[in-house]
Amino acid sequence: MIPTILFLLALGFAASGWASPPVALAIGLAFGLLFKNPFVSSVAKYSRVLLQASVVGLGFGMNLHDVVRAGRSGFVYTLLGIAFA
Repeated sequence: MIPTILFLLALGFAASGWASPPVALAIGLAFGLLFKNPFVSSVAKYSRVLLQASVVGLGFGMNLHDVVRAGRSGFVYTLLGIAFA
């Protein structure tokens, strides 16, 4: 019962906007190390969708010019690595 209450309180605090992302991550890490997951079946169902939405959300915050430049240099490194292998 206590892990469920603490989980819901931590979730509410992290989702409220009062906690910065590093603080929310630290709270989640501490909870995961100290308690068992009280919602195992629900988490298994929603974690894939939430992870995909998080990655898409991270993409919206990126500068397109920087992404293209990094992709171009990464492509060259990959091409050279394959050629030398």
